[in-house]
Amino acid sequence: MKKFVVAICVAIQACLIPVVTEAAQPTHLSPENLWPSDFRAFVSRLVEKHQLSLLGRKSVARAQSQANVLDQPIANPELELSGTNRDTDVQPNGEKPEAERSREIGISLTTDFGIKQSIQRQLGLKEVAIAEQISIGRRLDVAGQVISSLAAFYATDEEAKLASRQEHVMGQFIKQAHALRNSGETNATDLTLAKLALADTARTVLEAKGRFDQATLDLQALCQCNLSSLPKLPKKLPAFRKPDFDKVIEALPSIRASEIAVERAALEIKLAKAERIPDPTFSINGGTEGKARFISLGLSVPLPVLRSGSAEVVAAESAFTEAEQEKLAESFVRKRQAISSFQNYDLARRSYELWEAQNFGSIEEQSKLLNRLWRAGEIGATEYLVKIKETIEATKNGARLKGQAWAALSQWLIHSNQLQNFLGEN
Repeated sequence: MKKFVVAICVAIQACLIPVVTEAAQPTHLSPENLWPSDFRAFVSRLVEKHQLSLLGRKSVARAQSQANVLDQPIANPELELSGTNRDTDVQPNGEKPEAERSREIGISLTTDFGIKQSIQRQLGLKEVAIAEQISIGRRLDVAGQVISSLAAFYATDEEAKLASRQEHVMGQFIKQAHALRNSGETNATDLTLAKLALADTARTVLEAKGRFDQATLDLQALCQCNLSSLPKLPKKLPAFRKPDFDKVIEALPSIRASEIAVERAALEIKLAKAERIPDPTFSINGGTEGKARFISLGLSVPLPVLRSGSAEVVAAESAFTEAEQEKLAESFVRKRQAISSFQNYDLARRSYELWEAQNFGSIEEQSKLLNRLWRAGEIGATEYLVKIKETIEATKNGARLKGQAWAALSQWLIHSNQLQNFLGEN
């Protein structure tokens, strides 16, 4: 009988020992293969109506309006009208002279020959491009947040259901403990232990329900929708080969925005240098003076004596250097995030796959097995409670690992720029 009990315990422990299996070979899955169409449609719909997405579109529209302002000539032509009436003194012979009248009309225009206007036009386009990249980055962050929230919702839901099943199993155990106690087959200690275990299980149920309620609120705040019609997460977690992280970050919206900011800073240097060249003003005037008619041409050029513009060039060059340093810093941070998110996801995926390979039996099956041993007197109440708790915790760990893996996947997809294909941002 002792050998039988030992064999049973070994079999139960084997369920709790990780089974080492060959790791799944990394694969490359396109968004269409990884994400079901209903899942993609759900996430895309939430991204479209999220406040950050709306803010991004407004920012792009504002940048476009500013670009239109910059794409205008630097000055309007000026129209000048003047006229004079001048009386002369009375002649010695007493005759009244005719009044001298002059009329003049002129038009002038200050121009840069389109040089500065062209640079300003390019600056406006750079601002639009930066706003677009920032908007895309915000949309990708929202998409990652939606996927993480969905993962948390399903993981905490499963944990709450497992806690309820645990409570049911413990309730059945107490009923049996009562019955055996009344019949004198067990002592009071077993019943006391069962009651304590049920109280602890009730606390676990409340905690699991609290986590599920919080995940529900977070998801409800994102989607403002009926949670009964949520799409399911894909069944398979994809594996990825270790990428070239320098290439991974090249197309990230934040990196592209920093690169465009450097290009904008270079244009500002060009504009500052162009501003040092004075803009000439051309004018043409015509009119009459007495009985005579005249036409005159004019040219005026400001003298860059008191303000040469050299300080503006130095300031623009400093801004360019700063933009380059910000780009390097952004690249460093994004590369570190990409490496970290890849490692976190790879570890989370492998941990979940290892848990799956253990092939745990259900809580109810383990409970029946342990219950038979307990009723037969082969194990005590303490051992029963320890074993059933281990089984339940192992099952809960699966739900937690799955949720953590999906949350890590969403971060990896963001930091590897793979959600752009998912949302059709390319």
